[in-house]
Amino acid sequence: MVDLTTLVKAEKTTSSEFINLRRLFEGCGEIRAIHASGFVEFADARSAERAIALNINGVRVFQVASSSRLVEQYRKVNPSAFAESSRQHPADEKSRRAPASTNTIFRSLKTTQKPVSSHTPPQPSTPVASPSSVIAPKASQNRILIRLCGEIVTLDLTSLPSENPTTVIELLNATHDRGNWLIVAAYYRRTGNPKGAKEVMTAMLDALKELNIPENDLKPAFLLLSGCETDLAKIEKLKGDSKQASEHYSKGEKWLRKVYGENLPPFSQESNGVSALNNPVIRPPGPDYQKNGTRVAIFARPKCA
Repeated sequence: MVDLTTLVKAEKTTSSEFINLRRLFEGCGEIRAIHASGFVEFADARSAERAIALNINGVRVFQVASSSRLVEQYRKVNPSAFAESSRQHPADEKSRRAPASTNTIFRSLKTTQKPVSSHTPPQPSTPVASPSSVIAPKASQNRILIRLCGEIVTLDLTSLPSENPTTVIELLNATHDRGNWLIVAAYYRRTGNPKGAKEVMTAMLDALKELNIPENDLKPAFLLLSGCETDLAKIEKLKGDSKQASEHYSKGEKWLRKVYGENLPPFSQESNGVSALNNPVIRPPGPDYQKNGTRVAIFARPKCA
């Protein structure tokens, strides 16, 4: 389990857009890792104490171990650091083989289409949900690893409810793994359910509000939401509902502006006058965008030092 005395959290007190935490604290001692939401993990407690003692303009540094609120925030940002304790104190063999809570959740995820057992060992197959998954290297796109009740389990995405993603949203909220949110949402969109993908991404943004994650780190989520709105607009247009299609295109434009600002990739005018994206794949921004030095952050787990 993580030593909380080696952790600090840096919070901005000004409107500055970016703080280089590694450069800020490199003089305090060895930095083991930098996590999302401003959490910095040092190699020892004395280094953390030196960081807390710093007087930095525009930044406040807090000791994580002395605040239950910060401990809970760090648990959501890096749940694997707390899960290691379950390995040091293993439960009895019977409960490890078949935890009741895990089975209950997986039963709720199974649909009438094709139940998938969590105990079945992975083997080459041809899922009907995705033609691209016929290729063996891409088979993992239909599965994610989640930590539940102290156990690492595999969730087959083909077992997710096709219409209502409420159950999987509750599961993702319990595990606090941001990468899995994106994988599930992308799966829903890839299998022709942009509405479900939009609900998953919207729920993720709601869940991350309390962590004060910068919008720059959420840009891949904004891009996915823009693509969902574009897909929904095309569906409404095929139904002949130009008003609903226009609303979805406008929402897609709004999400893109959160990524590119005013340097938005060019839109085309459909024959009926409805503004739409020519292609759901986003074009690279123009020269002005690159000159400003803005970049899109990769939405991934924080890297260790």
